[in-house]
Amino acid sequence: MLFRLTVILFMMMTITGCGSSQYEENFKSSLTRLNNEAPFSSLWPQPISIPLSIEGENIILQMRVPRIFDTKTNEAYALDQDTPEPRNRKVRLHADRLWPKFLQFGTHLRTYEVTLSFKKRDNKNTRSSIRCFISVMPRSKEVDTHGVLSKRITEKLKEVFNKNNAISSQQEKNNRELQFKSGVGEWTALSVPMPNGNKRQIEKIRAIGNIQLPSYMQRGKPATQNKTFLSSCLIYIVRSGQETVILSWLLPVDLAAIKNIDASAIDVPVTEMPVARAMAGTVKALTVPDESNKKTN
Repeated sequence: MLFRLTVILFMMMTITGCGSSQYEENFKSSLTRLNNEAPFSSLWPQPISIPLSIEGENIILQMRVPRIFDTKTNEAYALDQDTPEPRNRKVRLHADRLWPKFLQFGTHLRTYEVTLSFKKRDNKNTRSSIRCFISVMPRSKEVDTHGVLSKRITEKLKEVFNKNNAISSQQEKNNRELQFKSGVGEWTALSVPMPNGNKRQIEKIRAIGNIQLPSYMQRGKPATQNKTFLSSCLIYIVRSGQETVILSWLLPVDLAAIKNIDASAIDVPVTEMPVARAMAGTVKALTVPDESNKKTN
């Protein structure tokens, strides 16, 4: 894809007849932009902006949302605490669907959800959801009376992903190439690209187990189901400015592989960047100047 775009760019600049020095400068600049954008092809190009107030500061939290959450369809939704059930607006959205208790760290901002039909590894057709939960807290709150944030998250995950829902030997055999183990893994430090060409350090943890996931039973219909799937829970801690953003994902292991949401490898080609890592690379917390402090003439 990147090669094709480069060829198109070269042809366009040749047709426009730029001078050699100007051409070279324009070509390098455009090629840099293309290279910087390569890891983010799975995301919508325009970031969302969520205004919030944290510790007396007005913040605009920006990030780019994965294309799998296409809210123009009747399968994907952006949800918050004021959102009713999208397909039956007279009914209140179930709290655990909006933000499961074991993922409740910081202040919940938004949940992205999509229900997809897919074929499991046993070749059976099924439907389930992919959910991404966005929450935020001041970096000053990462350590509290209950300990360090990463430790608190690990403890909560172990309450849910335990021996009672561990993967079976057959499941482990069927998913051997995915290189995961049942239960809660260890925290991993990752370096992920940012749209400006820089890189940032984030932290990730993954938990695997057989848990129930909600989903719509039929396309466009309001009826839902809770069905047990071999599931992956991914949590990314992303720091920007004075804020700590927590991106949590909950989805079937099969969908995580099919949609390239996650990868076990630490280093991956930029053109194969997992969706969850790409999203984490676009997080940006911007402080909004206090208008009351501005001098008036």
